[in-house]
Amino acid sequence: MNNRKFILGGIALFTASQAQAAVPALDTPPVTVQFSTTYYSNIAGSSGVFALARGLQKDDVLYAPAVLTNLVEPMGSLSLFLAGQAGYDIHQNNSVLDRERIDLQAGADTYLAVCDTTLTGTWGRHQSDLMDLSVGTLGNTQQTISAGLGVSCDRMGRLVPSAGIKESWADNSATQYFRQDFHNFSANVGLGYNFEPIGLVSVFGEYEKTRYPHRIFAVAGGGPITDGYTLYTGGLRYSRIFAEQIQVAAQVAETSSSSDGGIGQNFSGVTYGLNLGYTPGARWSFNLDFDRTANPSYYLNASFALAEHYSGSVNYRFTSRLMATLGASDTHTKFTGAALIPGTNITDQTYWSYYGSVAFNVSPTFSVTLNAGEDQRHADVVGYSYSGGHVGLALSKAF
Repeated sequence: MNNRKFILGGIALFTASQAQAAVPALDTPPVTVQFSTTYYSNIAGSSGVFALARGLQKDDVLYAPAVLTNLVEPMGSLSLFLAGQAGYDIHQNNSVLDRERIDLQAGADTYLAVCDTTLTGTWGRHQSDLMDLSVGTLGNTQQTISAGLGVSCDRMGRLVPSAGIKESWADNSATQYFRQDFHNFSANVGLGYNFEPIGLVSVFGEYEKTRYPHRIFAVAGGGPITDGYTLYTGGLRYSRIFAEQIQVAAQVAETSSSSDGGIGQNFSGVTYGLNLGYTPGARWSFNLDFDRTANPSYYLNASFALAEHYSGSVNYRFTSRLMATLGASDTHTKFTGAALIPGTNITDQTYWSYYGSVAFNVSPTFSVTLNAGEDQRHADVVGYSYSGGHVGLALSKAF
């Protein structure tokens, strides 16, 4: 219940289309030990009736110890890295939800001639957020594994060609979600023009193929068809920093999907994203995001999801040791798939989130954070609509 996710891979701007993975900075603490405790007024992520049907107590306290790692080992021109976290979620009232929580990324980064080349692998394993599960499922350990290669030739002058490939696998432990296991392959190419007065302008194209190997349909007059779809995207990206205070990253693209065997709904339309950052001084920073994306979905019987996401946050640093954050987000998601059952499976939902935090650095290596927020979901299957608040305290010690 630490994260509210709607689409595999998240809704962060441009995540699926970036050729390069983030390599931890050398000055990042290599190891951080963290412990948090959070009270949730509705940890079930559903109505009271659905919580009762699952045998859950709506209010709960979550204890979450974790170890965060950001390791970088330079070896000449090659850098090896390991980043992420491993922890365990312990619930005071609903021990059936206790589960490991692992999100790790490892890889190698080097320059081959004029091209920055990054090889990455990721592994994630955790209890699915209950708001993402149908009422008939309680415990589901979701595991995702991916491998990717990204190349960006940023030492060729003004022209910046790039390319990347990635393969992902997702599986679920719950029998009901066996049909949501999927295999995804994606590839992208781009060509940018970097000119200081205008910034970096790029054209790009992407190909994505997603299959659900355990979801098979019998078609009259033909053989069985495995559910899945193919996604094609082409468009423009733009990024620039203005006056060392304003950061702009934007993209607009035409995206189309075709379902395998013609048995599901297709999509054709514009997808886009915009991120604006403003840092007027040492104390204030502002951030705005909005995007429209199409991605694989792990909601029951859904093939892919089309999401529109809007978010904003403001940070204020009172002193060098005390900082506060306020933020809000809104995500409207539509799910499609040949196996969807309207009235039983969610096909349309809106999710709101409001949050705030105050962080105090007791020392350069020890910090205390107080956070609170409220979540609301409105779904076309009424029992999945809910609201709930949370308040928590986190302690972090870096080594």
